[in-house]
Amino acid sequence: MNEIYKIFCIICMVQALFLALILLAKKNNKKANRFAAIGMLLTTIDLFEVFLTVQGVYDSLPVYPLSIIPYQYIFGPCIYFYAMYIISKLDRFSFREWLFFLPAAIVLLINLFILFYSDSPGTLFSLDRNAKLNLNLKLVNVGVIYASVLYLAAFYHTGIYTRRLKEFFSDINRLQVLWLRIIIAAIFWIELSVAVLYHKDSGGAPFSPGIADLVVMFFSLLLVFTFAFLAIIQPELLSRIRIMNSNLSEKKMERPRYEKLRLGPEREEEIVSQLKLMMNENRPYLNEDITLADMAKQMSINTHQLSMILNLHLNMNFYTFINSYRVEQAKEILSLPENNSASILSIAYRSGFNSKSTFNSMFKKITGITPTQYRTSLQCNKKDPDF
Repeated sequence: MNEIYKIFCIICMVQALFLALILLAKKNNKKANRFAAIGMLLTTIDLFEVFLTVQGVYDSLPVYPLSIIPYQYIFGPCIYFYAMYIISKLDRFSFREWLFFLPAAIVLLINLFILFYSDSPGTLFSLDRNAKLNLNLKLVNVGVIYASVLYLAAFYHTGIYTRRLKEFFSDINRLQVLWLRIIIAAIFWIELSVAVLYHKDSGGAPFSPGIADLVVMFFSLLLVFTFAFLAIIQPELLSRIRIMNSNLSEKKMERPRYEKLRLGPEREEEIVSQLKLMMNENRPYLNEDITLADMAKQMSINTHQLSMILNLHLNMNFYTFINSYRVEQAKEILSLPENNSASILSIAYRSGFNSKSTFNSMFKKITGITPTQYRTSLQCNKKDPDF
């Protein structure tokens, strides 16, 4: 098992280093990718330490079986800042952001102190074997908690970002970062699993990897490498997000804050009527790239006022509002006999959607059935009116 573990570590070390170099060389999402690259470099170093441990290099050293580098305290902020840069929540790295790495610096100093300066018996700061293990275990557990808090914060902010997209864009397929939210959630749970496994193996005996260790390590690395690969192919979103940020303030999205934007009952009802008339006559929803700013400009109001009208009077965001009209357009197209042989994808495009997946999900959300099922029900009704 030891030999398998060593070979596995070497292969994964090379892979992690290769991914780190690619991330650093990427021109898109440069700031975000720096943190992803740091994560890959940390993974490389961690794997090298595991390799040395299995090789028995640390057996002759004073009993201190854990890594000096506080990985949890570094990896957590890296994932957090990657997410913040991707969704443009963060533009520049200031002194306040550096404070996120302060716990890592403190724990690193404590680890160095324990390893090099507390082995002399009888001194004020002397620690025996069990004291060292217990202190380091506590530091690791606190690190897991610290990283987990940052994972949850990143998950929360990416969720807010997705909701904002639906307030401004009619198509979010290319802008949402669902993959990142899934990865963050998975890292959160695997981090806890690894912490439990480490707790089991931290009794001070020489590390002897078993099947469980190899399985957990495999899935942990698979997740980390998947994150790196998706980060590499992640397109640049900054330009479109900046358009959204310049037109729609995050603070003014909150429902209570809409009260400051109210225009009076008569004016608001007038805008609602104007909006519905424009949707029926001009059919702007057929433009797959239509945004809240485009619609507001056509109606001679600002984006915050239009967002307020949609949320308070129609009880829906811009994304749902536009796509509900697209679904009605699709239903109309599907009902025409000459379209019986038309593909679902072509009908999606003719209705204003630019992807089949969005079309199917929105159609089912609004009608309760898929476009194919809707077409089948229409054909059955024509054959048997009592169906």
